[in-house]
Order: sequence, then structure tokens, then C-alpha cells
Amino acid sequence: MRTYKKYNLCILVICLILLVTACAKADPIVTDIGSFEYSQEFMHSIDDTAATQGNTLLVIYLKPADGTNLDLDAAEDYFFGGTQAVLADNTYDLKCIAFEQVDNAYVRVGLVFEVADNGYEDAAEQPTVRLLLPSVE
Repeated sequence: MRTYKKYNLCILVICLILLVTACAKADPIVTDIGSFEYSQEFMHSIDDTAATQGNTLLVIYLKPADGTNLDLDAAEDYFFGGTQAVLADNTYDLKCIAFEQVDNAYVRVGLVFEVADNGYEDAAEQPTVRLLLPSVE
């Protein structure tokens, strides 16, 4: 009888893990040039771009979602058309764009913003960033 309880408990734990993992997947960001999966990272430099004293770089990575064919020239034109990031009630303009080949499978877009360094790199929990995207007419 006890083995059935352990077995049922194990199945319940696995189901809960799967449920939490499925719910944690974020909805893609829909833009005028396609849909993207969002992730973010704070760092002091990326490639040849470094943050000035008292600032850090916020890199918002956008991975093309299934069905989105990324045109690098169109992406560059689109995102440089007025993309901004809102962090801690401050609005930051796009500093540069980095395109990165990932595992020879896809190219992701890195939107780079220089933001005030409030210890985000070492923070256990990432702050919420709101991305303001341009609209194509």
C-alpha cells in the first residue's frame, strides 16, 4: 500500500513540475516584423560596446518565434525606428543592435540599452523591463 502512495506522490510532483514549466513560458512579443521570444541580461560590455561609468548595458534578446523569418536589414530599420526600454520609471533609447548566430540554428536580435547601474547584474531577481516598439505605417 505504501508503494502506491509513493508512486502517486511521485506522479503528482512530476505533473506539478510540468504544469509550472508550461505556465512559465512567456507569450511571444508580437512586432510589425514578426514574433519573438524575449529574454534579458545586464552586462558591462558586449562586443565593442561598453557602458560608461555608473551605467550598465541592458541587452534584450529576441529569438524569432516559429514561423518568423528574420530579415536582418528589416530588423535593423524597424528597431532603430524608435525602440525604447522603460526601467524603474526611466525611458532609455536604443544604443545599438547586435545580431548573434546561435548554434547555427537561428539568429537572435540583441537590443542594447545603456541604463543606470542599480546592481541589476548581481540581482537575484531581474527587474521588469517594458519594451516600447515603433509601429510601421
